Amino acid sequence: MLFRVAHFLNASSVVGTRVRGRRPGRAGALLGAMLLAGVLPGAAQPAWIGRDVHHDVSRPLREIPPIPPRPWTTIREMPEPLGEGTEGQPRPPVNDPVAQRDFTPGDAPSVMPSPIVNFDGVGNLDGVYPPDTNGDVGPNHYVQFINVHFQIFSKTGVSLYGPAAGNTIWSGFGGPCQANNDGDPIALYDPMADRWIMSQFVASSPYGQCVAVSQTADPTGAWYRYFFQLSTTVFYDYPKLGVWPDGYYLSANRFGGTSSTTGPAAIVFERSKMLQGLAATYQEFHPTNGSTQTFLPADLDGAMLPPADAPNYFAHRGSTTLDVWKFHVDWTTPNNSTFTGPTGLPVAAYNQLCAGTRSCIPQPGTSRGLDGLGDRLMFRLAYRNFGDHESLVVTHSVDLGTNQATRHAGVRWYEVRATPPGAAPGLYQQGTYAPDATQRWLGSVAMDRDGNMALGYSVSDGSSTFPGIRYTGRLAGDALGTMPQGEAEVVSGSGSQTGSASRWGDYAMMAVDPTDDCTFWFTTEYMPTTGTAPWKTRIGSFRFPSCGNACTPPPAPSISGPNAVCPSSPFTLTATAGYDSYQWYRSGSPISGATSQSYGVIAAGAGDQGSYTVTGTTAGCASSQSAGHTLTVQSCPVINSFTATPSVLVAPGSSTLSWATSNTASVTISGVAGTFGANGSTGVSVSATTNYTLTATGSGGSATAAATVNVLSPGGGGFSAPAITAPTSGQVIAVSGVTFSWGAVSGAGGYD
Repeated sequence: MLFRVAHFLNASSVVGTRVRGRRPGRAGALLGAMLLAGVLPGAAQPAWIGRDVHHDVSRPLREIPPIPPRPWTTIREMPEPLGEGTEGQPRPPVNDPVAQRDFTPGDAPSVMPSPIVNFDGVGNLDGVYPPDTNGDVGPNHYVQFINVHFQIFSKTGVSLYGPAAGNTIWSGFGGPCQANNDGDPIALYDPMADRWIMSQFVASSPYGQCVAVSQTADPTGAWYRYFFQLSTTVFYDYPKLGVWPDGYYLSANRFGGTSSTTGPAAIVFERSKMLQGLAATYQEFHPTNGSTQTFLPADLDGAMLPPADAPNYFAHRGSTTLDVWKFHVDWTTPNNSTFTGPTGLPVAAYNQLCAGTRSCIPQPGTSRGLDGLGDRLMFRLAYRNFGDHESLVVTHSVDLGTNQATRHAGVRWYEVRATPPGAAPGLYQQGTYAPDATQRWLGSVAMDRDGNMALGYSVSDGSSTFPGIRYTGRLAGDALGTMPQGEAEVVSGSGSQTGSASRWGDYAMMAVDPTDDCTFWFTTEYMPTTGTAPWKTRIGSFRFPSCGNACTPPPAPSISGPNAVCPSSPFTLTATAGYDSYQWYRSGSPISGATSQSYGVIAAGAGDQGSYTVTGTTAGCASSQSAGHTLTVQSCPVINSFTATPSVLVAPGSSTLSWATSNTASVTISGVAGTFGANGSTGVSVSATTNYTLTATGSGGSATAAATVNVLSPGGGGFSAPAITAPTSGQVIAVSGVTFSWGAVSGAGGYD
């Protein structure tokens, strides 16, 4: 397949004309691109302009076989340039002046809502770390894209496509997007167009970005696919996307080869053309003021758009400031495009987390720590327009300790406001969430339609908290600088990561559901077991009950039913009545098609064991998941025999009860004191007919059987003794052939 390759022109060699040429350090490009007229200093015009190397439209994704994981035996670290790390000079340690050290005011009970949906995402299928966990939610789907696979789910967690290797979406496209599966992925939902965007970088020459835009709202349908070649010699690492009305904005860290940093890049792709599958251009700036690493572009949340022609915001973590830039693009006259800033917003003093080391965050049972990534802002820079003001929220990880021995990771978060929209931005509030000794880091934050805020993050400590996932939040009316709603858990960890590279993250994502603009969806990684890097990812949703005042989640249902069943036996679990619909889960994963009040199977097997939960939905509002109901499938007791000997006697008398059982731990018999073994006998004294019930109990449940001792009363008890009429008393008889005769007794049913 032939490709047209974007060419980047040397701004110093051309004025006001369209030419072919070469840009130093970007040799090998073949196709000319229009260059802005003249050369202006600083960030007054793009460093260069280019267009896609190649674009096409795919077959419907559902018709493309997922590329399976490649075989592996050794965990491999995803590439990271050596120059990426601590920014600026170390500063003297400080006590964090905005640290929140309590869960709730006065240690009141947590009111943070529990998860509504909570299920595993893609795991470590390719033997890599870190996962770079990312995912977004649309009206009907959740799309997760990690290193180096993606999966498409329904909003109840049922898999609709995948997991598939990341380059599956570029199958048949040709070039490095099809051939490579390099990672650093991003999946975003474009709420303005009701489309999806998926992207990952190319980490070897020709360096660039593979971008796909769904043709419709259905991510399992066809995709418009693009490759934007950015260089043949400079690697664009850690790319982060943001959706904006006039473009898809991207930040990246540039490295010559694999080590020497050449500064950040701010790029915008031509969204209007990409939504139509047409040839698209891009514009690129290289900020020269401020620091040289890791910017984030603003990503739109909510139905209210930014003001007309508003620039996209870029933000950067300075050493003592939060730096904000403005990227204005003009597609008609690129010479008018600008990237201006920074506006340095002073922030409360903090200590950078894990400066100079990756083995940082402690874990139980190992001296190996986890990467804290304290040198950068964490994805996303979430934007929302409230009409009277616009807000940006973002996080980074900090150290509340003052030396290595007292290291204590917390999540620093900020809200930047412009009042009214379009005015100069200012820092509205900030805080550091660190309510107890547990380490919290690698956060992501967003706001709902009411201005409530949710913050998700990783947790771990060196004693008993394995790497897991939690979240906290604040209502719009809460005291500024606090997350006072308590803390909830998505999933707890059950092991530690022992891989020598200590990689963790490198990012997570908190999104907001466009359907109600209230429900938060958070995804990141956790550790289910100890090993080099046996990580899994988790996806959970929750919402504040007050959001929108249009939907109050009903209380969670409860579950009734057996806790143990025999193999091949039927069972039924029943949820509380009164909901419009239900969704059943087994061990945290949704059960496809299980949407009725009851769930059961005809013949239970080992796969039916687990902890069952259920959600109920009323008037479109879903409850949180119920308390877990554990079901085990185990071998059940079998009663092979249970007899009484004799079974008929004349009172008073005695009988022996005997039994033989299998799969039994203990035996009890009604009316008989004591507990017996699986096989045995016991004597009983009886004076009247008695029914005995034997209960055999084992790990798989219990079984019963019955035996009866019939008692006949002697004379005077309702019957007269029969009189023998032959042979007569004292008669001498032969040894054999004797016949006895007796007189009938009224009411007697038999004679012994």
